[in-house]
Amino acid sequence: MKPINTNLITSSLSFGCAKVGGSVSEKKSLIGLETAFEEGVVQYDVARSYGFGDAERVLGKFIHDKRQDVCVTTKFGIEPPPKSTFINLAKPLARYIIKQLPFAKKTMQQVASVTGATMMQSKFNAAYAMSCIEKSLRELKTDYIDMYLLHSCSYEDTLQDELFNTLRKLEKEGKIRAFGVSVSYEIANQVMKNNVQKIKYFQFESSLLHNNLLKIENNKDSDYFIFANAPFEQGNVEKYILGKIQQNPKLITAFLNNFGVDLSDEKQRNSLILQSALSSNSQGVVICTMLNPIHIKENVKNTKSVNFTLNQIRKINELLGIL
Repeated sequence: MKPINTNLITSSLSFGCAKVGGSVSEKKSLIGLETAFEEGVVQYDVARSYGFGDAERVLGKFIHDKRQDVCVTTKFGIEPPPKSTFINLAKPLARYIIKQLPFAKKTMQQVASVTGATMMQSKFNAAYAMSCIEKSLRELKTDYIDMYLLHSCSYEDTLQDELFNTLRKLEKEGKIRAFGVSVSYEIANQVMKNNVQKIKYFQFESSLLHNNLLKIENNKDSDYFIFANAPFEQGNVEKYILGKIQQNPKLITAFLNNFGVDLSDEKQRNSLILQSALSSNSQGVVICTMLNPIHIKENVKNTKSVNFTLNQIRKINELLGIL
């Protein structure tokens, strides 16, 4: 993958703010944000819809005295529920549900169904983009956004000249530094094949279990910058590895001999998972939703010892039976 010219990204790990101010309280969110910053994480990924619409405000509170030292990505396209007393009262219930169902794939959807906090998918157009940027700037208490992404747009949305001309206008005015899309890998791949708007910045899911980054890495002519999210898949990658160990205990010896990793140790399993994602995305960043200070420090530590080659990652996949 060719590197692109950018001053936006200064670390390989990005702080995912999906739970900030929502399933995690403002107080705990601010502690997590501060811990990450002290550990050297300066890239923060948020969206209008995160935290039931409160994440941008909490992040804005955190960055107000350190704006020049951080990089903020926000997204527009999924609208949070209208703020109300009911939503505020429902947040503790949401936190309880997530605590009870930590590995559920659709935890947030389950929370939304309980609290009535329905997220609305909006139609992408120039007027909507202008409206959203003003809201985000106000909530984040800043006069510019480093990276502005269309949130869960369709391929057809990336064909709109008026919308992308508006984004280029915002870029020229300095309200945003760059723009791109946050979509599924399938849509990202479709855009890359027929990139009408010459989009360079993409956010999509990738993990050891579903390594979409390797598919991009194989494209020698690409100059894309990738924000890879969900490296742990909410615990599903570790669950998969544990299942494989149960089926074949000799895997522990194989990983010790090949990579010096003890799969029977939880910290080393998580290190393998994150380092695989980081090593697969040498010209981008990996987004982790991490609010626990201990987890934050462990994740940052893993960024300082990334040493898997692509061939080693493929060997890991082979041993674990990942197609």
